[in-house]
Amino acid sequence: MLNTTQVLDRLQISTASPSKAIQDVRERVMSAKDGLAEAIKIITNVTGRDTYESDDQHLALHIAQGVVQAALNDGDKFNPDTALKFAELAATKMRADPALAWLFGTAKKAATTTEEETAETTTPAPTGKKTKKVAGVSVAIKANGKIKKGGKQDAADALLLTVIDAKTHVSDKTNQDFVQMLVKELDMSKQGATTYAYNACKSYKATHGLGKTHEIFAKSKKGRKAAEE
Repeated sequence: MLNTTQVLDRLQISTASPSKAIQDVRERVMSAKDGLAEAIKIITNVTGRDTYESDDQHLALHIAQGVVQAALNDGDKFNPDTALKFAELAATKMRADPALAWLFGTAKKAATTTEEETAETTTPAPTGKKTKKVAGVSVAIKANGKIKKGGKQDAADALLLTVIDAKTHVSDKTNQDFVQMLVKELDMSKQGATTYAYNACKSYKATHGLGKTHEIFAKSKKGRKAAEE
């Protein structure tokens, strides 16, 4: 098992607290001669995975901060693959937010850009395959425009991040609200959406070290009424 504490000590990144570690990561990347290479080095060392590639230093920086934060928060429960996945989703979501564009050195989107256009844009991938952006994450689509099976869970995971408070890990939406969101946004059946919603919540809890009893969604009115009785 990867000893992330030793890795962070070797990289001279503080293990005293997640906030101090995040600050150390930023300072290392921004002061490095090659900031992008430094960010990728941190990601590779902390996760033990050498598959991450990027040509965007700002994005890589935020992903590096995300995996380091997860390593400290999760401790022995740290899952490198899940941590990297959610760090990428969170960083991509931030970059897509016009209010946070300055963090990535990009200008805000024009005021005429609609929320729908920002959330979903169909673009050709380098391989010639078509992709569709859902909540800032690119997923492969079929010729008929529907999301391919492999990308549905990634899309569900990305949409979950849009309804959760990152500090409290709680949403003001109910589980049924989220299921209906998946039905609408991902064009799937209610049964399928329920499964993807469950898997998204399970992965989110695992990544953030939340117990099985942690309630992400708000209770429905029917559920509150039953509890009161």
